[in-house]
Amino acid sequence: MKILVAIDSFKGSVTSPELNTSVAQALLSVDKQLVIETRAIADGGEGSLAALSQTVAGRWHQVKTIDLLRRPIKVAYYRHAKQAFIESASIIGIDKITPNSVTYAQATSYGLGLAVKDAIQKGATQIEIMLGGTGTSDGGKGFLESLNYDFMTGRSYLDTLASPVTLLGLTDVTNPYHGPQGFAAVFGPQKGGSLSQIEETDQIASNFAKKVFYQTTIDLQTIPGSGAAGGLGGAIVLLGGTLTSGFSRIAE
Repeated sequence: MKILVAIDSFKGSVTSPELNTSVAQALLSVDKQLVIETRAIADGGEGSLAALSQTVAGRWHQVKTIDLLRRPIKVAYYRHAKQAFIESASIIGIDKITPNSVTYAQATSYGLGLAVKDAIQKGATQIEIMLGGTGTSDGGKGFLESLNYDFMTGRSYLDTLASPVTLLGLTDVTNPYHGPQGFAAVFGPQKGGSLSQIEETDQIASNFAKKVFYQTTIDLQTIPGSGAAGGLGGAIVLLGGTLTSGFSRIAE
């Protein structure tokens, strides 16, 4: 009998490869004739690049950027041909802070945009961004600013390039941008936001979404996943990108 073992990680406890190995060993302890293959898997959060690199031929690239509190860091992203895979959590992950009201107010997604720029400058034409595990709640505004997004015209750094670049956001949530199921209300508490901060963030997000709709006719509230990663999903859409299921994409 042939068995494929591919189990997603348990956040903060055990990785996908560790789980796969444990299950494979347990199965073999019952029947040593089993033919077992393991595959690391992820859903667009932490561990996604590790899973991809075990199966997809490519190479790692180092980039200097800043984390969610603007501290200098060096991180790695993965390249396959013209595709670049970037894990948001490696740059602006919630694991890099002790969430509280101060970090909630300060956290920015700016550093993620610097990594995207680096990948583009090194020849990538398709950027896939894993959105899980972030510690930001800035509505993706830091990310937009780092890519020179003009909030009046909707144009950005991407529009100045000689060759088009495609952005793809990988997410395991379908939350809208604001409201009771928006990024502030649902994920704000775990990122350290106080009740008043969360209410204020949601109001800012609502106002921003209305302004965007008026200027571009893009309705962030109707796009599943626009509230992913503290609003990064919506930012990717505003830059002309699309959102898709993280688990399905990585499994593919």
